[in-house]
Amino acid sequence: MKIKVDNREHTLIKLLKALNNDYEFHLEIEVCKMDIGDIAIFNAEGEELLLIERKKISDLAASIKDGRYQEQSYRLNGHSLHNHNIIYLIEGRISFFSSKYSKVTPGTLYV
Repeated sequence: MKIKVDNREHTLIKLLKALNNDYEFHLEIEVCKMDIGDIAIFNAEGEELLLIERKKISDLAASIKDGRYQEQSYRLNGHSLHNHNIIYLIEGRISFFSSKYSKVTPGTLYV
């Protein structure tokens, strides 16, 4: 199995490499600049199986507010991978999210 990770995902890269070494998962980890998504998972034949876009709750709120979320969703929908194989991985606890500064309600983030 091959995992491509966007080169801006420093913490994730370190974690994946450590897990791969500690548990001998035998993953091929490629770090590169990805135009879309943060993580892509491929099978042994090189077929892309899954595309993951990571967002912290605060980043998701900011991207909804400034329109980047819509633009990024449009680009993800244009990807050759079927929509069922594209995942948004939202990090954080919505119960701790405050709309005080972002003007995005927690209900908006449940969509």
